[in-house]
Amino acid sequence: MKHAVPPALIAVVTCCLALSTSAEFVKTDDNCLSMARTVAAAGYMPGATLEIAVTISGNCGESLTALGLIEEIPAGWTLVSAQGGASGEAGISPTPGASSPLEFAWFSPIPTFPHTFSYTLKVPENFAGETVISGKVLGRLTGPELRSPVVETLILEIPQDTEPPLVSFNGPSEVVLECGGVYEELGAAAVDNVDGELPVTISGIPDTGNVGDYEVVYAATDRAGNTGTATRTVHVVDTQSPTLELMGAETVELSTGDVYTEPGYTAADTCEGDLTGDVQISGTVDTALPGVYLLEYAVVDVSGNAASATRTVRVLLNSAPVITLNGEATVRVECGGIFADPGATALDAEDGDLTGDISVEGTVNTGLPSEYALTYRVTDSRGLATETIRTVLVEDTLSPVINLLGDNPLTLDCGALFAEPGATATDACDGDLAVISDTETVDTSTQTTVTVLYSARDSSGNVATATRTVHVSGPSCGAPDEYCPMTDIDILRPVGDVFMPYNADETEVTLNARVLFADTEDCIFGTVRVAYDINGTLFGPSEDRANNFPESALLGPGEYVLTVSAEQVETGETITATTMFSVLHGGVNENGYLDAPFETLSNDGDRFDNRVANALFDRTIVLVAVFCPEDGGGAGDIFVTASPAHNPAQTVTVRVPRVVIPCGQQAIITLTLSDTLEGLLGGDGAALIAEPPAGRISTGLFFDLSILLADMADVVDGGGVTYRELDDGVLADNPVDISMNGLAFTPGLHPAYLSHPTAFFADDAADLNLAAEPGTWTDTHTGGFTVEGDTLSGRVTALSLFAPFERRISLSLWPDTASGVVFGRAVIGESLTKSFTLTNTGDVPMKGAGSIDGDATAFVLCCPGPYHLGPGESVSINVKFTPCKPGDYAACLNISGDPEGVLSVRLLGTGTCGPKHSLLCCAPSGGGHGHGDWLALLAVVLLLLAAGWRRVGV
Repeated sequence: MKHAVPPALIAVVTCCLALSTSAEFVKTDDNCLSMARTVAAAGYMPGATLEIAVTISGNCGESLTALGLIEEIPAGWTLVSAQGGASGEAGISPTPGASSPLEFAWFSPIPTFPHTFSYTLKVPENFAGETVISGKVLGRLTGPELRSPVVETLILEIPQDTEPPLVSFNGPSEVVLECGGVYEELGAAAVDNVDGELPVTISGIPDTGNVGDYEVVYAATDRAGNTGTATRTVHVVDTQSPTLELMGAETVELSTGDVYTEPGYTAADTCEGDLTGDVQISGTVDTALPGVYLLEYAVVDVSGNAASATRTVRVLLNSAPVITLNGEATVRVECGGIFADPGATALDAEDGDLTGDISVEGTVNTGLPSEYALTYRVTDSRGLATETIRTVLVEDTLSPVINLLGDNPLTLDCGALFAEPGATATDACDGDLAVISDTETVDTSTQTTVTVLYSARDSSGNVATATRTVHVSGPSCGAPDEYCPMTDIDILRPVGDVFMPYNADETEVTLNARVLFADTEDCIFGTVRVAYDINGTLFGPSEDRANNFPESALLGPGEYVLTVSAEQVETGETITATTMFSVLHGGVNENGYLDAPFETLSNDGDRFDNRVANALFDRTIVLVAVFCPEDGGGAGDIFVTASPAHNPAQTVTVRVPRVVIPCGQQAIITLTLSDTLEGLLGGDGAALIAEPPAGRISTGLFFDLSILLADMADVVDGGGVTYRELDDGVLADNPVDISMNGLAFTPGLHPAYLSHPTAFFADDAADLNLAAEPGTWTDTHTGGFTVEGDTLSGRVTALSLFAPFERRISLSLWPDTASGVVFGRAVIGESLTKSFTLTNTGDVPMKGAGSIDGDATAFVLCCPGPYHLGPGESVSINVKFTPCKPGDYAACLNISGDPEGVLSVRLLGTGTCGPKHSLLCCAPSGGGHGHGDWLALLAVVLLLLAAGWRRVGV
């Protein structure tokens, strides 16, 4: 593009600048204008912008009429902006953004010198090397035109941008990530020496589901095309073990003969996923042999992380079902009565409840006295059967019933004929029976009274009697005989105070009296009527020629006056007698027990519950009244339960066989419990109890069990009851079962109930009270312990105070020879003896016996037989070896009594008939003894290696 130059413009010398400095145009003598150029920039680099300032100076005076400036822009460079030009005729050309020479026409008016014009250029992005910026100042004068050539130009050195951007990480350069985790990109930043901050591109994505090393590359490129990179390494690792879960129970119980079916398992890994197919199982289950089997499950992922689990399989000896009869094993039924089979229940350790599978064989004919057997049978799913028998005794114990025909009493006039009215008899078992009378005729010649006795006997020998009174009196008899006069009344009931049943509002009071007569030889008895007056209310009259006048009255609590009146009907004679009595509520004494428990708990199964809590103790009390079946009691055993107030979920349960309750006696079962001895007995009573031994189960309770007995006749009579405690001897064949739940057991220890003597007594302050007796804690009267869950059960043969304990039970035998005991060589007829020491290393007394298995003729147990050792006690056991012929002998010494198993020691010996140094003394002459000795010795050594003492589980 050509630029027009105004006429008369003077070309002014253009000054050039070095790369790093500012310079002015060199002024010559013939020039009145000059220019100076400066360049300002952060750095001469591709893509940079340059600030260029041109300063024009002049001394042309008023002859200068126009002024212009031309700047040559390098090819490819871009004008960004310009400032300081004229606003007159020409302005600035071209416009910013162009890449061409820059021309200024003139400045009008002429600016004041010096005048600065500035403009901004942009260096191309890919430019490098030298370039020239040149320019001219043009002036128009009024005089002749002057020209001056360009002296030099501005040379700029633009270096090439070869340095890549610097990329730096946000965060560490290496990242460790667990397999299956989430990768969080931290990013990076890039800075260029020319372009400054640059955007960063990211490539590479870690596979977090697979173990390995992954690279994430961060890159940035500047305008010169230089690319900088940085690489972050992501280590995906697997350090977590897989999960291994057993399906089904961790402990499986089977019976011998069952088939074990693997319930299954699952295994998973966060990195590899499902590893179920990689699980390895070690261990086997032999259901033919009882025992405990462990199945080990293991799985390993590809990174070597392992997981394991164990399943316990208990193979139990298949036990036969247990049939429990409902009610008594022997049932008595009255002939002619109704027998209702109480039935039975059946439980099997493996199959559970088999009650519905019980079959019953046998019938009962209640019309025929005899002994009948009912057999109950049941078979479990494995073919094991059991049976039990109930004996039903159909008995005829009731006497026949005699019904007198005609009048009784019967009155005849003297001289009249006595005609027997007759009688009939029936029996529940035999039906109609014959009646025998002891009097065939009555002498009616004189006035008299005759008693005719009737009797009937059934086939079982039961006899019934009845009497008929025949009075011979009347006009034909003349003057009547004199009647026996009444002298007094003996009041039989009530005697003393009457106690009401516990919590009752009123009670039935028995009334009875007996009339006393003055003479019974020269007079006759008439008819007597007895009436009872209680506080003005009449009960009766009662007439009974057997001199028995029973009545009853329903009375509430209070004080009463009883007046008994007797009237002889024939003579009109009357007499009276008076007594006082009270009807009292059954109260609770200061110890928490009932006053008069026998009178206030008057029915079978009546129960009294109480809790006594104060600053000293917290006591729970249960009283239960019990009768034998003949006295109105039930047929089944008695169960009594009680729970402490502070822990209602914990229960003490007692089962008392009803057969221990004697007939004719009323029994009161007392169950008292507390968590401390002070709570059970009070402070004074607790001080009398021996210090409990170590090992008491802390969550257990102290409880006392007693059975008190009183004669039922004394209870009915009232006026105070004398009671006694049940004789423990009857429990030897009929033990009492006890159990307690809520217990926490210690592995390796044996739980048991220990007992301590106690007693009940009556005193003035308290009618019933529990007290301590001298004694020690013992397990002599307890046994049969079983543990099920948190419950300990046992059996007791003496009633007293009980508490649960945990004991160490163990025996040790010395020497503890792992390879057996060698007696050596004994000449035939001679003996060798070895001694062993047996020690009770447990906490409780133990008893057992020693025995010899194997060559019992050669090995003989000298002593002891049965042993009984207290804790820490020892006993010597001697075994004698006496061979009867040459050869090697082997036997086992077995010691019983250890609950962990039988102690067994292998016994070895050799019999020889020659010198003791020769084991083949009986060999034929000619040598060979040495070889025989070595062979025998080798045999002994092999036996020793295969033997040893061991425990054989029982």
